[in-house]
Amino acid sequence: MPADTTTLKPTRHVSRAAVGGLAVALIASAAALSGCSTSSGDDSRPAPQTVVEQYLDAIADGDASTATALDAAAVATENDTTGKDTPPDLTTLRTDAVLTGADSRITDPVADDGDEAEPGADADTRRVGFSFALDGKRHTSSLVVHWDDKADTWVLQQSLTVALSVTASRSKAETELAAFSLRGLTEPIDPDPRTGPLTYLVYPGVYTVSAGFDTALLAGSADAVTVAALPTADANVDFTVSTLPSQG
Repeated sequence: MPADTTTLKPTRHVSRAAVGGLAVALIASAAALSGCSTSSGDDSRPAPQTVVEQYLDAIADGDASTATALDAAAVATENDTTGKDTPPDLTTLRTDAVLTGADSRITDPVADDGDEAEPGADADTRRVGFSFALDGKRHTSSLVVHWDDKADTWVLQQSLTVALSVTASRSKAETELAAFSLRGLTEPIDPDPRTGPLTYLVYPGVYTVSAGFDTALLAGSADAVTVAALPTADANVDFTVSTLPSQG
């Protein structure tokens, strides 16, 4: 299409101050339409992707100590145990030993260049998309981060933890929590069949879960099962037994 060559004759002189004011208004309007905030777009701040990149790199490197420091507040919020009879275990499996003992961890984590406003949140809250490889596939997800003025940094408001549960079943009607072990643990975990914990938080990875009870009770199940823990769903391992471990 040819360019519009129509020339409009100026009708009056426009001051530099007015032009500057119009430019500011247009920038503010464009920022609002794009989901960006001029108040949160402080050039002195690091990009919101920074904390997400640090978090993903820590998990990929097997550095659970750094990952747990970064997501401590998010994990506490996501797993409020108030009024729960069987709260999840938040710490036992989120260790350097367990994460480095995984069959495989996430690789090639990449945070998206852009970020988006979180609907219903203030201007200092952003959602950052990212991807990583695990178990032969590429996975995508996102995390919400918030600018903390006191700490002068972006903090995670969501974690990348996965709930792992391990049970032993004689039938659909007869099942209970079961003792189990993972590489990196010094001894098996043996939850109370009645009070739990029902689940244990882990970081994304592929883990070998070994039965921590008398393997003579197994009925057709291997004594170790490989499970992929992904953020999209809980990870569940069930051992088929001839007699429930608590009754054996």
